[in-house]
Amino acid sequence: MIKKNNRRKETSTSLEKFKKEDLKNINLCNIHSMIEDFAATDKISLLSDKASSHALEEKEYNEFLTNMILQSVDGEPKIPLNITKENIQFESYSTQKSFRNRFKKRSVILDFLGKILGKCAFVNTEMQRLKFGSTLFRARLHDAFILINNINENDKFNEIPRNYIIFICEHDPFYNKHKKSDFSKIRKIYHIVNVIAETGDTVDNGLEVIYLNLAAPEDDTPLGKLIHDLKCVNPDEMYYEVLANELRYYKENEEGVKALHKMWYSSIRTIESKNKVIRKQREELAKANDTSAKFANASSNLIHELSEKGMATDEIANISGLTIQEIQDILEPKTKN
Repeated sequence: MIKKNNRRKETSTSLEKFKKEDLKNINLCNIHSMIEDFAATDKISLLSDKASSHALEEKEYNEFLTNMILQSVDGEPKIPLNITKENIQFESYSTQKSFRNRFKKRSVILDFLGKILGKCAFVNTEMQRLKFGSTLFRARLHDAFILINNINENDKFNEIPRNYIIFICEHDPFYNKHKKSDFSKIRKIYHIVNVIAETGDTVDNGLEVIYLNLAAPEDDTPLGKLIHDLKCVNPDEMYYEVLANELRYYKENEEGVKALHKMWYSSIRTIESKNKVIRKQREELAKANDTSAKFANASSNLIHELSEKGMATDEIANISGLTIQEIQDILEPKTKN
């Protein structure tokens, strides 16, 4: 296992120093994995939302993670993984990259997007803790936004960027234990490419989707150790130094602890802001429904009054704008009484 490393200044600071009283009276949305219990440092791993987001900003960490995953894909000759087994480096990268739709339709925010050095290729990495959300339809959407924002007017078809969409999933994305699944098919890595249905041959369209399945059994293989380290909450029990140092930074280094704390409270403010909007919308809808109910009741009373005064159903319909059938439906219950 990994011993402590002084790559970053270590201190005994922990999240317990931040008062729990600060968290009282905070009304949060019930969003799984959105906010961790930061009052307990022993629960934080590199899968924790804020820790993973912050860690991906580190070049050494994101390049190590990318290389471990892409180079662990089964290397059968027919599978067109167009990344050589050499060390991958990023020319540029960003985290929480937002792509807005100019037509005011669906937009996306990418956890990590990096351009591979010396290649017309991008890697999009997503940390997925929910059971649902890593669908291949999402991969298509991410691919579309990356392409449309990284092609030039006169680019030829073979100059369109190649994209690798990586989902790091806490739950198996394909073989759910609650479904009737063939568990013999469970893999640590699922590599999705296009296949000609009639021949079984793969074809290359520049998009490859790779799933790292953290629900798969751990073992002593490089990939098994990676799965262990990403879920591990104790840096001293991790195999890979790069990952251990990163986790230790968020548990024991004052700067790292404060960074997570700041991101956590930012999330709280964001959610609280959304809650206020939702509450306001609900209040307005309730008022509208109440007004509609009062109006409907007043209209019903008026229709009954006109009918009792001898006005014909078709005349009431002309005045009220309702159909004759609607008038009859309103009058019928009173007639039966």
